[in-house]
Amino acid sequence: MKRRKFIEHKLYKIRFYDHSIGTHEKMVCEAVGWVVKDDCDHVVLTSWQVDTKDVQVKRDNVEPVSILKAVIISSRKYS
Repeated sequence: MKRRKFIEHKLYKIRFYDHSIGTHEKMVCEAVGWVVKDDCDHVVLTSWQVDTKDVQVKRDNVEPVSILKAVIISSRKYS
């Protein structure tokens, strides 16, 4: 199966399936954020970026969200 590729530092909206408890329905979620890392099986986003030249402050403020590529329904690049 061909996996999607995401461009680091670009802004995306991703729609994906997630697990759930207490329901028999499929759980669909959406996340919006900048790509921090693109691996073969998952993509890591952050929805928060600090506008500073201080690399350490930027790094300390990343709030990563990892999404398995196998459960992605759709994605859209915004920047």
